Amino acid sequence: MDVLLQNGDHVMDHLGAPMMVDGVRELLQRAVIRLAVRRGTMPHDPLFGSGLHRLKAVGDRNALDAQALAAVREALAPMTELGVRSVKCAYHAASERLTARVQLELYAKEYALEVTI
Repeated sequence: MDVLLQNGDHVMDHLGAPMMVDGVRELLQRAVIRLAVRRGTMPHDPLFGSGLHRLKAVGDRNALDAQALAAVREALAPMTELGVRSVKCAYHAASERLTARVQLELYAKEYALEVTI
């Protein structure tokens, strides 16, 4: 069980207590966190996070998607319940941000995540 996050903040109930999340929703939230955190920035676990922040829109879009797929699979490898099906990227040059749309399989169901780095 974990605290529910929305836009990087804890979600509180009507009494001001943190709302909790578990099951599939918790696993998907953990996946988003792993993808959003820069790999190597957690001193206690230098392999936690992803390399998505290193990707830039240089060259072929298919090449960018392939690099992103590799980075996502590496980041989510410890979460053996998840299967990464595909990753599609959009690079926003004005803000120098990358949005990755990730298709996952979890317990024989398809889910979509979106992470902007």
